[in-house]
Amino acid sequence: ADEVTNIALSGAPLLQVRSRNVPSVDLLLYRVDLMRLYLRDKDLSHATSVRLAGIEPTHQRSLALEGDSFRERSTDISLPLQKPGAYLVMLKGEEADISAMVLYSDLDLEIQEDRSARRVRVTVTDPRGDPVEDAHVKVIGHGGGAIVSGDTDLRGVFAADGVSGIPTVIARKGEHYAFWRGPDVAPPPLN
Repeated sequence: ADEVTNIALSGAPLLQVRSRNVPSVDLLLYRVDLMRLYLRDKDLSHATSVRLAGIEPTHQRSLALEGDSFRERSTDISLPLQKPGAYLVMLKGEEADISAMVLYSDLDLEIQEDRSARRVRVTVTDPRGDPVEDAHVKVIGHGGGAIVSGDTDLRGVFAADGVSGIPTVIARKGEHYAFWRGPDVAPPPLN
């Protein structure tokens, strides 16, 4: 599964999973605080190692994966999401476990970055493309340095200076989240 899947509230809450030689999995769904989870590790690849002892999943079920088990196949798994938020999905098979983050939200991000100036401009919008004011934004550079955070202005814009390396952006407004990670190749500079 993709590390992070964004699902708009108007869309069907489906998680696409690719598998081979896995006939069935146990699905566990946890509602999480994405800001806290990401900022603790600065990475989502270790989400399966999050200590969840004593925490009950919001949903749990076993499901069969359809198709030829010897070939890679893609399965859309329906998730019972009722409220916006960030959800950690854990899929446990006999031989393999994976985790994925699902953001069930109506926030969108537009990112402009200038790595030579170490500046990242974040625009937070709703599904209509209207700006979202007072969304809390955190920008983390993989090159080290401090986490830059603040709130969007009336235009839905937050500018982060001093970001080293490939940026990761997390935005939150109420229970809605948005996530973006920069590509490995530097984009053209801001105009």
